[in-house]
Amino acid sequence: LLRGLGLGVLVQEHGLVPDLGRAGDGAERGLHPGRQRAPEQQEGRDGDQRHTQQQPDVLHLGAGVVAGGGFQDRGDPGEAEDAEPCVGLVDAGEEAGLALGAGGVLEPVQVLQHANSLGHADLGADGGEIWTDVGTERWVRNVTQPTLLPVLPDKEVATGAAVIVVPGGGFQFVSIDNEGYPIAQWLADRGIAAFVLKYRVMETPAPEDEFSVHMDRMFAPTPDTVPIDIREGLSVAVVDAQAALELVEARSEVWGIDPSRIGMLGFSAGAMTTLGITLKDGDAPRPDFIGYIYGPMTPVDISGEVPPMFAALAADDSLFGDQGFGLVESWKDGGGAVELHYYASGGHGFGSYKRGVTADGWFDQFISWMKAQGLLDIPVEE
Repeated sequence: LLRGLGLGVLVQEHGLVPDLGRAGDGAERGLHPGRQRAPEQQEGRDGDQRHTQQQPDVLHLGAGVVAGGGFQDRGDPGEAEDAEPCVGLVDAGEEAGLALGAGGVLEPVQVLQHANSLGHADLGADGGEIWTDVGTERWVRNVTQPTLLPVLPDKEVATGAAVIVVPGGGFQFVSIDNEGYPIAQWLADRGIAAFVLKYRVMETPAPEDEFSVHMDRMFAPTPDTVPIDIREGLSVAVVDAQAALELVEARSEVWGIDPSRIGMLGFSAGAMTTLGITLKDGDAPRPDFIGYIYGPMTPVDISGEVPPMFAALAADDSLFGDQGFGLVESWKDGGGAVELHYYASGGHGFGSYKRGVTADGWFDQFISWMKAQGLLDIPVEE
């Protein structure tokens, strides 16, 4: 079961810490939490301060002037660590909020109204979603209402390509900071319309100490541990990703997108979700290309055509680094185009962090791959 998970965490001294660079490595710039759910804070079992908060009214990335909290800017992947902050990316947590794209294009947060109509019950708790600070990032837990945040490029640089960003979290949470907002900003800066999917996840205990015990069931099980079955979480995430893809296709003209160049970029559990929608039976739309970042590498059955795949994995990935490359072989044997980047170091969950390892270059290589595929070619008007 653990081999099927994609969580950006490690268990160290029986506590949860991000599988990312530690504080002071030059990659972190300080996380400023938004509105807290309760005034008290709880001490994390690994010694760090973690607290539970409701989704803030407004979040912002970088140098925006919007009140209500925000999160760290990790800079452009091709720039030095002391790079200037990105232009403000705003995500209004409430359904009526607005999102400010990288180019100053206002777009509403898209609420995906589809769950019960497709026969899948909500998995999260009734008390509302929870934003949990873990180290230098936030995890969104108990999501019951999936949303899609459009981050659009300036019209002057827009290529017409689009990417739906699907963060990881083992279907227990959404890693919205490390594998969501910064990735979308980088894409928009390169002329690619980006959409951050916050999908429904499995219910976890609201109190932080109970959540830590819950996660220990996955990473430090005992003979008496009741295992966590993630299959229900995967199926619901695939439903949400399908709805997101259909929405982007339906609004492609409004957002200036070429409907034949809509891809999906998934991290860990998000990579599993991306693979699930790509290999799903039926006539539902599928992504035109996919980025598969530190997902499981076990073989899959392929029938019919599959889109081009960019895959990235670190050799020291604690979850999938020793699985071989069965997925890549399956893709190639099935007639699909695939490019694999296997880095000497980077661990699991390198995402938007820059820590002086070879995996730091994955995003620039993904962009180069998109260019080579012709996905960033701007059509010439006749």
